[in-house]
Amino acid sequence: MQAQKTWEKILDYQLKKLVEVEGLTLVSRSYINKKPDFTLGVNGGWIHNGYEEIEFKLKCPAIMDCNPSNKTSAYKLNNNSRIITNNNHELTFMFPRGYPEDSVKWAFFFTSPPPMYPNIVNASIDSGLNVFNNNPPRGGGDMNGVICLGSATSDTKMHALVNQLRGYLVMENETEFKLKGQGGTNDGGFDLDLMEHFTMNYEVLKKAVYSNRRRLGEKGKRRKLGER
Repeated sequence: MQAQKTWEKILDYQLKKLVEVEGLTLVSRSYINKKPDFTLGVNGGWIHNGYEEIEFKLKCPAIMDCNPSNKTSAYKLNNNSRIITNNNHELTFMFPRGYPEDSVKWAFFFTSPPPMYPNIVNASIDSGLNVFNNNPPRGGGDMNGVICLGSATSDTKMHALVNQLRGYLVMENETEFKLKGQGGTNDGGFDLDLMEHFTMNYEVLKKAVYSNRRRLGEKGKRRKLGER
């Protein structure tokens, strides 16, 4: 484990980069001297105790509901379908004291109602089942709002993870909404049926997001996959 002062320097640098992210506002930070109360991914959790809990707000268009017919499997939408979007979100990072041995992956989640995307756990508070297909979240996603995006599971820079999330929410890269083996890069996320729904309706859903994005006055600059 890193010496305390070394870890603090790493954390301060990452926080400096984090607050530079477009639309991000830091709300609070505090040190918690224990492991998180939920499982961090499919391989268990961290080795070491302790993490910096970082709460922040993010202004970015995102789809909150794309299931106007309340079905549990994919179906075709059109430009007149009722798709609900929202611009304002609250999220938390848990930056581990054991970094980099303990990773930031999975310790990155929405604390406000999570958007409806296949790679974000969006489960019923009562049943714990996916809001869309009514099945348990795939891959050990036992914390509502947890985010797991492709390369995000190996990235260790908080600002890079948020920038990747922004690109995902505004649907910049179509391959992120197609399964591996079908011309895409996605493993299906936490809800395979919702994944199929996004693949089937990519253009309609992206149009809804970009309509909201224009109202926000964003320029819509495209970020290449992996760009920091």
